Amino acid sequence: YCHNRKEPRWFRVDRIQSLELLQETFEDPDFDREAHFADVFQHEAGGIPTAIAIWFDPVTAPYIRERRWHPSQQIEEHDDGSLTLNFVARGLQEVKRWVLYYGKGAIIKSPPELVEMIKEDISEMYQKY
Repeated sequence: YCHNRKEPRWFRVDRIQSLELLQETFEDPDFDREAHFADVFQHEAGGIPTAIAIWFDPVTAPYIRERRWHPSQQIEEHDDGSLTLNFVARGLQEVKRWVLYYGKGAIIKSPPELVEMIKEDISEMYQKY
């Protein structure tokens, strides 16, 4: 639980600077672990479940086929060897970072707000170069 954000958060152990072990324990009766982890993409669990579609070119597609990226994923194969990966995830920041990793080999098809996030990042990167 993050006291600053007033919600459950994930913390990287190597970033914890100090901690205090308490004797008292508790369980939050309102916290649904299954619901919290549903639709998580990589490490981001916040946000509204959103349908995502990403097209991958024929060069990148084999790497996408190699593994299961998300429990809800569906792969739509195309005749040219490319594919579209469809899934539902909460939190678009982690998806954005992942798509940027594939560079020109990936294109966000939906949702529009993720397309805009990618465009903004690419524009800012372009300005730096």
